[in-house]
Amino acid sequence: KVRVVAATPHAPLLDAATENLASFTLDAEAELVFSGWESALRATNITISGTLTHLDHFAITEPDSSGDWPVAHRVLLEGSNITVAASGLIDADFKGYTLSKGPGTTTGRAGAGHAGSGGFGYDSSASPGEAYGNPAAPFQPGSGGGTDSLSREGGGVIRILAQGHVRVDGTLSVNGRDGVSNQGGGGSGGSIWIDCRTYDGSGWLRANGGNGGGGRGGGASGLTRREGDAGP
Repeated sequence: KVRVVAATPHAPLLDAATENLASFTLDAEAELVFSGWESALRATNITISGTLTHLDHFAITEPDSSGDWPVAHRVLLEGSNITVAASGLIDADFKGYTLSKGPGTTTGRAGAGHAGSGGFGYDSSASPGEAYGNPAAPFQPGSGGGTDSLSREGGGVIRILAQGHVRVDGTLSVNGRDGVSNQGGGGSGGSIWIDCRTYDGSGWLRANGGNGGGGRGGGASGLTRREGDAGP
């Protein structure tokens, strides 16, 4: 059993997959940061009352040799029964690709795409970022807004795999950031993907695109998928 009971000056970093623990509890004042795509928190019973997050994708500046944008970090939970309490937050806001980067980015002051196209920019001279990703298997971070320096980054990635029940009374969030001033393009939302046998709770799953500056150039929403019957 593992219990993280209080925040420290520097939140602990999880940079590999844990052993299969009997239980893991993150208390309300505690935080844990994921580093790496294969880093995973694995336990039969997981209870999150504090904050989970992951490192950002800002260091990724171009596609790989096959033309795909690499993915680097996510929050990955694997267990039998997983609970995000009312005070719990899985926070991957603004952890996607930075401005002018990612598969849904564009030029100028337009917004990034993801679940759909982004918004036209402040001066309408740049085309919106295009949609990308698979709604049946959402795993990609959100993209940054256009090349204008006032554009901003996309949201990150949350993945939950549960053999039993998932309850969310808190918040899972992968929002893109708003563009700055009256010109910047918003980043697109990231991805949330939950697999479980049953699901309930009164919490929130958020994958909003960032607003564009001046009411234009907003980023597209991200992708969310939840597979599991309602109720315990």
